[in-house]
Amino acid sequence: MSENDSSWTDDIPLFDGTFRYYDNLKRPVRGKLHVRDEQDWPLKKRQGMRSVVLLYPYVTEPNLILRVARDPQRYAAGEIIGTKVAAYREVLIGYAEAWYYPEDRVLVLRECFLEDFVCDLPLLEDTNIAQLWTGFERWLLEHFPDTESLETPWRDPQWQPIEYQAFLRKRGYHEGKAGIYRKFAPVSNLIVPTVLTHTTCKLRNNLEVRVLANRPGCHGLSVAIKAADALSMLLGRPVKLAEDADGAVLLEAV
Repeated sequence: MSENDSSWTDDIPLFDGTFRYYDNLKRPVRGKLHVRDEQDWPLKKRQGMRSVVLLYPYVTEPNLILRVARDPQRYAAGEIIGTKVAAYREVLIGYAEAWYYPEDRVLVLRECFLEDFVCDLPLLEDTNIAQLWTGFERWLLEHFPDTESLETPWRDPQWQPIEYQAFLRKRGYHEGKAGIYRKFAPVSNLIVPTVLTHTTCKLRNNLEVRVLANRPGCHGLSVAIKAADALSMLLGRPVKLAEDADGAVLLEAV
């Protein structure tokens, strides 16, 4: 990795990792980012733009200069008699990629992984890959605050599908339409319009709750979140958002 490569748009802290390859010593993991906009077919509209985000996580290693003995009368042949740190280099340890569709307010996390030499544990036990995923998601949501939902493929060739899908569920994703796992963005990422009106939302348990919804454009996700809050207050229990096979938003009491 070239530290001075002009294609990098940002360099961010990600997490502190512990890797057997590095003697289980805690090392800060940073990420270099490349962000570009390109013409693409949005998920719902006929044409538009998408933002492509490439993340290259890395750690730093010292470049050592070794002093090797040449005097056979004083030292054993090839004996190292001194070391010096000349500089530090950046070592790539993984890769992640995401696409953001502003017209649809959908963030697609295409892939996120660590290289084999820093993968010490099975996927569900590997805190490093979990922290990489979380750190990348956090940056994406901060950079694209209008995001309403996140999507990701249901499988990755590096892991068995059952193991990978369990990993996605631990990240808050749930099975949606064919081949896709999906979750809603945190409430703090939703922009609720200032022009509001009351509407009635029919819930799965046949209760009807009046909730706030925006009149122009009426984003269904904003309505569902308000309905979840209202139902939670009514039942005195937490309510989560889910999605059925047809993509409809469901409210389920936990």
